[in-house]
Amino acid sequence: MIIITILSVTFTLFFFSKQLINALLHMDLFRFEVRKKLLFGVVYGVCGILIMWFGVPVSEHGIIDFRYFFIIIAAYYGGLHASMLASVLIAGGRILLFGGLNDASIAAAAFIFLLGVLTGLIFVNKRLGGFWTKWSISLLVLLALLYVNACYTYGMEWSSPILKYLFPPMLSSGLVVAYCVRYLTQRDEMFQQKEQEATTDFLTQLANVRAFDAEFNRLFIQAESGKEPLALLFLDIDYFKKINDTYGHPAGDAVLRELAAIVRRTVRAEDVASRYGGEEFSILLPNCSPSGAYALAENLRSKIESCRIPVNDKETVGVTVSIGIACYPEVEQEFLIDYADQALYQAKLSGRNKTILWRS
Repeated sequence: MIIITILSVTFTLFFFSKQLINALLHMDLFRFEVRKKLLFGVVYGVCGILIMWFGVPVSEHGIIDFRYFFIIIAAYYGGLHASMLASVLIAGGRILLFGGLNDASIAAAAFIFLLGVLTGLIFVNKRLGGFWTKWSISLLVLLALLYVNACYTYGMEWSSPILKYLFPPMLSSGLVVAYCVRYLTQRDEMFQQKEQEATTDFLTQLANVRAFDAEFNRLFIQAESGKEPLALLFLDIDYFKKINDTYGHPAGDAVLRELAAIVRRTVRAEDVASRYGGEEFSILLPNCSPSGAYALAENLRSKIESCRIPVNDKETVGVTVSIGIACYPEVEQEFLIDYADQALYQAKLSGRNKTILWRS
């Protein structure tokens, strides 16, 4: 009954921690992989500390619980860095909150840290196979370390009733936890895939108009609150209809894909590039001055102009683009899209293959 209670608490902590992590990963703060790994380590480390409140006492200073599973979970999601961080937090919680500094807590802390290192190494090793293989190996390592710790700290033998009673439920519970982890992960991946499909242009793999609208509002709020500039570029392919009419629509699609690739290679990591419709693209440049936006646009226009794009097995075409720019705070939010579009129109009227910065 105690094992079922601990297992239920483990599931509850994992479920809510997973939702918390999913929400936090949408923040710009966790855009970088290192920060994501640290997030996994911190959250699952805290979960490991919380689960110790439901531990099974084995002596005056000793407890056995499912905190170890959160170290394995951290290793699965974040690798070695996450599992080591989680193990350090859990080891510290074991000493500070459960029994103080004594032989049992010191041995447990060392065992927890060693488990974090080993499970992290297991999950980052690509030669060990897939999820189930790595999780099973981690469980075996956990049981081996538990046995060594029990023998060293409490003088128990394999024939001890406590070990016989505890190890089978620990093993079976670890497999049940693994199933839940895998199920929720696959569910989240499927949801993220659907979400990406709903916000990504199929042909160019850039953001679509729906995603542009959401990012435009988000970045404007960020710019307004942080008193930062925000630039908007509209880019349109010159004489794109002639390419379709001359070489066919597959050739036009090839041009769109290649231009999208050039855009991705040229913009910064924090910029948001979208296919705005047809042969028109948009680029949002957060914290970018008008001069910086103009320099990026000219760099992009020059790269496109110098590129030859294969349209069939024998022929290539060259294309040019016209670009219009409008910037906040020089232009208010409600006029930013309209003025960027007007700047693009001016670039078209003045001969194409130009960049025009809107000036009031």
